[in-house]
Amino acid sequence: MITSIIALSALGQTINIMTLGGLALAVGILVEDATVAIENNSHQLEQGKTLEQAILDGAHQIAIPTLVSTRAICIVFVPMFLLTGVAHYLFIPLAEAVVFAMLASYFFSRTLVPTLASRCCCCRLSAATFSPPSMPARSRCTCARKPACASRKPRC
Repeated sequence: MITSIIALSALGQTINIMTLGGLALAVGILVEDATVAIENNSHQLEQGKTLEQAILDGAHQIAIPTLVSTRAICIVFVPMFLLTGVAHYLFIPLAEAVVFAMLASYFFSRTLVPTLASRCCCCRLSAATFSPPSMPARSRCTCARKPACASRKPRC
């Protein structure tokens, strides 16, 4: 969102109802990009892969599908850039807000999310975490830095 606002500001747009409406249209998809990346990493970990390999495989598997979905959503707003008159001034900020938010979401889901996953999820919680409260949760380290992880509390 902040990246979109910075990009809009660079193009001379202000924060108004239309730009906020564009950001509101994109907010669900913004969260979805990161969620898909995290869920795919988790799925790869459940298959018994190391953390680093799970992140690489997970990122590789979703690269093209997320790019296609991002481009499809951005293409929907291309005709708005051809508007003239009052409609141009009303709908261009909305289209720019959605497009910039989508591009930033894709960029961060491909760069920041895997980086944070490799740094923050050194240890992951086992399935016992989701058991009833009477049963204690156990952690299981899945990375090559096991001695370093053993001394820390799991952050995932």
